[in-house]
Amino acid sequence: MDKELLHSTLTYVDGKFFRKGKIAGSVHQNGYMYIGLNRKIYSYHRLVWFYHYNEWPKGDLDHINCDKLDNRIENLREVNDSQNKLNTHKAYKNNSLGVLGVQRKGSKYRARLRVNNKLIIIGLYDTVEQASHAYHEAKKAYS
Repeated sequence: MDKELLHSTLTYVDGKFFRKGKIAGSVHQNGYMYIGLNRKIYSYHRLVWFYHYNEWPKGDLDHINCDKLDNRIENLREVNDSQNKLNTHKAYKNNSLGVLGVQRKGSKYRARLRVNNKLIIIGLYDTVEQASHAYHEAKKAYS
């Protein structure tokens, strides 16, 4: 990607790129925006980063407010994979309880967190609510 090409082709205003006065790019089924430029497809948020800093992010980019469509530069931060996952706010589809960081363990509920590829068992709790609270408190401590 060439900085001059990017700046001459697109205009950036408040998290959005415009081409000839119209918003450029489209939303993919994964919820992220993508944009075609010079016969290549780019992730919108990574292109915003490049537009501002003239270099590609070295790691992942995190949408601080968890809104995949909010591509304002002040809503983007460079993170590693572990930090990015800590900013998850809903349970994965395969989580049968539907509660982030909590799983059933016999008659109890286990709260756990993964940080830097290391699984941290926070503890066992009598209720889902207690385990969820413990998970969120631990998550704050590691964020």
